[in-house]
Amino acid sequence: MVTDIEQARKNYMADYTPVDLTDAHKLLELAEKLQNEDISINTYELYKHPEAREKLFWQIAEATYMLLEDTGELQGATPTDEHLKTFVDYLEEKFNNIIKKLIAGTDVAKLQGFLEAVEKDNPHLTKQQKGQLLKDTVVTELFKLWIKRRSK
Repeated sequence: MVTDIEQARKNYMADYTPVDLTDAHKLLELAEKLQNEDISINTYELYKHPEAREKLFWQIAEATYMLLEDTGELQGATPTDEHLKTFVDYLEEKFNNIIKKLIAGTDVAKLQGFLEAVEKDNPHLTKQQKGQLLKDTVVTELFKLWIKRRSK
């Protein structure tokens, strides 16, 4: 069964309509949240679907330059693919900082207890696998569910 959000993502990924000025303001709102490292964005969906995140970040970059051009800020200059790529990389860095904030805001003692419970069933996890598991668990909010379940 496909959820509404999954269908919306599939539709988004299949849509090749170029960014226009009507989209630009909404995209810039999201860019501002990324710039401010606002943890209220839907980190889970962006983390879970890197291809959608990449497309979105490219659209944000295009919209930003489109608005700059529309207001005359670029003075006739056209951004190169390298300019756009640099901006996309900046957004990705901000997104990674949001993930780090989520992890830093997690109760470390409870997170360690979670990891110990997982290690009992999976004693051969590498350090890299443990790190990825912790990151995935915090970002997807599975950790919050695990805490709720244990506190019942």
